[in-house]
Amino acid sequence: MIARRAVAVALVAFAAAAQAAVAHPAQDAPRASVAPPPGVPAARVRPVERPPVPFDAALAAIGEPERLSAAPVQRPAPGSAAETVAVRRYVRGRQRALDGQPSRAAEDIDAALRLDPASAVLRSARAELALAGGDPRRSVAEWEAALALAPDDPRAQVAVGLASIDAGRLARGAALLGRAWKTFESTGFDGMSPDARLTIGSALARCMLRLGFDEAGLEVSAGALAGAEPDGGAVANVRSRAQAALARDAGEAAFRVRRVDEALDLLSLSAALVPDAGTVALLAYGQLLSGDDAGARRTVGALLAEAPWRDEELTVLVEWLLGAVGGDRPSAESLSMAAYSAGPGRFGEQPAPAERRARIARLLIAAGDVEGGRQAIDDAVDAGALDPTSLATAFAAAGDRAAARALAIVQARPDALRDVCRSLVTTARDLRTLRAQVEALGDSPFRAPLAAGVLAACNGSGGAWRRAEDALDAATQPAVQRAALEAMLLAAVAAGDPSLVARAAADAPGALEMSGAWHASLARAFADTGAAIEAQQSIARAELRGLPAGDAGLVARTSLAEARATVDGRAPEGSPRGRAEAALSMGNPQAAVGELMMARATAPFDAGSIDLLLRILPRTDGPRATSDWVEGELARRPNDPLAWRAYVRAAIAGGAAADALARIDERLAADPDDTLLLPGREELLRAAGRTAEALAAARQRVASLPTGPRRSLEEAAVELQSGNPPGAADALARFAESAFPPPSSMRATALDLARRLPAALPARSTILRDVARDAVLTDPDESLEFYAFECLGAATEPGITPAQADRAVRTIASEAADQDALRTPAERWRASADFLFAQGAPRAAAEFLRARLEDPSGLSGQELSLLARVAVACDGAVGGRADAAMSLAAQLRSAGHRAFGEADGDASDFVAVAGIFELLGDASGSERILEAGLAVEPDSTVLLNNLGWARLARGEIGERTVSLIERAVELKPDEHTSLDTLGWLRYAQGRFADGPEGPGAVTLISRAIEGSPGAAGAEVHDHLGDARWCAGDADGARTAWQDAVRLAEAGLDREQNIEVLRRLFLARVGLASIDAVRYHETHDGAIAARARAKLEAVARGARPEVAPSPGAAKQSP
Repeated sequence: MIARRAVAVALVAFAAAAQAAVAHPAQDAPRASVAPPPGVPAARVRPVERPPVPFDAALAAIGEPERLSAAPVQRPAPGSAAETVAVRRYVRGRQRALDGQPSRAAEDIDAALRLDPASAVLRSARAELALAGGDPRRSVAEWEAALALAPDDPRAQVAVGLASIDAGRLARGAALLGRAWKTFESTGFDGMSPDARLTIGSALARCMLRLGFDEAGLEVSAGALAGAEPDGGAVANVRSRAQAALARDAGEAAFRVRRVDEALDLLSLSAALVPDAGTVALLAYGQLLSGDDAGARRTVGALLAEAPWRDEELTVLVEWLLGAVGGDRPSAESLSMAAYSAGPGRFGEQPAPAERRARIARLLIAAGDVEGGRQAIDDAVDAGALDPTSLATAFAAAGDRAAARALAIVQARPDALRDVCRSLVTTARDLRTLRAQVEALGDSPFRAPLAAGVLAACNGSGGAWRRAEDALDAATQPAVQRAALEAMLLAAVAAGDPSLVARAAADAPGALEMSGAWHASLARAFADTGAAIEAQQSIARAELRGLPAGDAGLVARTSLAEARATVDGRAPEGSPRGRAEAALSMGNPQAAVGELMMARATAPFDAGSIDLLLRILPRTDGPRATSDWVEGELARRPNDPLAWRAYVRAAIAGGAAADALARIDERLAADPDDTLLLPGREELLRAAGRTAEALAAARQRVASLPTGPRRSLEEAAVELQSGNPPGAADALARFAESAFPPPSSMRATALDLARRLPAALPARSTILRDVARDAVLTDPDESLEFYAFECLGAATEPGITPAQADRAVRTIASEAADQDALRTPAERWRASADFLFAQGAPRAAAEFLRARLEDPSGLSGQELSLLARVAVACDGAVGGRADAAMSLAAQLRSAGHRAFGEADGDASDFVAVAGIFELLGDASGSERILEAGLAVEPDSTVLLNNLGWARLARGEIGERTVSLIERAVELKPDEHTSLDTLGWLRYAQGRFADGPEGPGAVTLISRAIEGSPGAAGAEVHDHLGDARWCAGDADGARTAWQDAVRLAEAGLDREQNIEVLRRLFLARVGLASIDAVRYHETHDGAIAARARAKLEAVARGARPEVAPSPGAAKQSP
């Protein structure tokens, strides 16, 4: 919704008058179509062609609500002791709730529920207590249970319905609330508070509207708004605001179903409840639709009485309305007086601010006084109204003289060149004509900077930069120098290269160093090119030096505000985009769309507003509404780069890239020098699958960029896409040699491109080290990422030995660990190691973390354990690093840190480290660690069993293996893992059934499973199946193999299981880059495939392929 400001008493009076006037039929013929007010998507009010669906029919179409089925639970017998106690606890709980003891009340209700879990009354009571106690999730769960037990309970229907809507399940929410609404309606809403009625009705009505049942939504809205009237207070209360919002939504729906009179009623009510200019503008829209031009003109009068030029958004609405009624002479006369009063006084009075004078001029033009408005807008611009909207109005009013008017403005205010050029381009109807007009401006020294600025505004950054540099070299006057510098900044922003901004700053005359306005321009350019640190520095310099006061400093103050907002990553406070972001955070995307459309009218160069709008408009209003809005923007501004960018993105999202490409190619055929659409054409070629042409277009674009780091990056990216790594390396080498240091964001991009070069390319390591080292030297404590990239370069240098690489990595990482700002949080170190691991440098990752663990101060016990496990996992991935891993564990243990286990003995460290090595695929390293552990704790059952199992798994069943496994069982006879291992040993020995020597494989593995209910894995069940088969128990074997398949797959498909493994690896060893696919295929995936193959073989009557054993081939069921 448009800004929720109270527009003065005149609007309230007007709304009341309009409400009374609705009953009178219009004298004029209804209009076929009227563009809706700014901030209102056309789809919200455009009539829809579909049969009317009243409320009951809508409910029937939605169907029965989905309900959870209640589990069959036997209730206590009537009169039983259980029922009596449950009732008593319920009564006491209710009383305690009334006495303000919610926690004790919850204890009583919970006790009653344990006795009678199938009581809907108890479930409802517990739901209410949970909500009162701040546990909405528990409340919803209890209401769901109550609904399953009592499907017609309206309280449960309302609670679950509202929760369903919050969860995005609109159909279920509408079905439940609709049935509850009918129940309440049948009793005349007896006993229901007005607020509850409004809350339920509003939710249901909006749900119906969003589901496309406009008539049903209007029907419910009428019931929810019954009795709504202004309370007469100066400030609207919560109920009035909610009623006003619903009335406005319903009014828009009434337009969609062609019930204009009802829309006027609803909008009048909304404006009376909460006076709002946007709602009044919608009311005027309804008046125009119904043919009531006289009423719409009265609306204009009511709005003009409020001096709308004091506010930009109100000005936009009145400007729209004046245009919609085709001008208005009385309004023009009153605006002429306002313009006269706002100008310089005859007796020395101070004029109104230039921006207000410009708004009056815009309204004068819209009211029909074009000549007076043109003079007024020129006076306002000359006085300092240099915002994009005022400039656009001035250029539109100047017509064919727009270029000359722009030149005059730049001569007077060279600091405004950026917005002058952008506004000149967006208001031009034909760029070829505009270019010719600029070139024909004569010999003014300001012509070259203006021409450069126009070219930059058309995405011709390379040519613009060269022309601006030439203009600066030729300039002798400070004003011309400033204009040329502003053109250079505009070209730098068009190229997206902050180093060019730095070059412009370096080329500036010394006198500008003390100008706060110049530093404000630099701040804006640095912010727009992503150089946040440099932007903050320029902001500080601008504030230190000060800005001109009054209208003379408007451009600088605007630049500074926009730079701050960009650096902070949020829209300026109070702006339409800021309100849109707030609406989104509150879950109201429909309101956000309105605000963003208003932002487009008030801040036409705000790219963030358009990007955000394109993300949410397709979801709220649909693809057609998005396409219509974009086409409308292009119709109004055919040369607006932001509108074309929106068009390209909407076309790609809608699958219409080919059509959009044809449209752009047609325009380029008519004007081959048109650079405005080249970036969009490249995007469309890529989206249309025309890869070769897209690469050619990219090369053309890159070649046109100004020489600098951005061009080098873009060239490297294009060469990588085209399969030319040496060419990419050459481009990145030029980036590293830039005379003007690029910001961190560009260095990060360069490093990301460099890591994608083949490791065998000699230049790769040098580029990684040089770019990362430059970043570190520029700001040593900015980002740990740069140290990690430098380590990657050092570790992958051609010809380097592992020992040399270890020393280089430790030196770099130790430098990072010495920076206080980088020592924490541990997650940054983990992520950096994960990055090195993913780049194929696990050894470097291990050494990187060892440098941090050398002095673990500042790390919590949990963080230290995380980093130690990651380091050991990296050792395991390298192979042959068992001694290094054990050394790290010993080092940490001796310092008092229990990184791998809480047990007092050392066995837990060896078990954990060996387990990590086995997980990473280093089986021999794992055995070495287990052997070392047994040397320290020879009677550790875990070490004995794990080492015995490891030897058994590789087919070693000699005396040592037997001794290890039997000793483990001897020490702990009931330990299920040891029993399974012993059982598998007996299988390998061919002892399937029990015999004189003792239990056989079947008994031992069965005992292992029975001794660990639910804990035995798929492999144990697979073993049991093989043992049973060899023992002659075919049915038992099938059951065990089925269990193995079930446990291995866990009810998930392959991709889901792999994703579970990725999360497991991240949680257990801190690495997200482990090859989960390989692990799945060699573990659970292999077990499931093996067990399923055996089941299929048995089903075919064939012999299953069980694990090899001396007796396996002889035994058969």
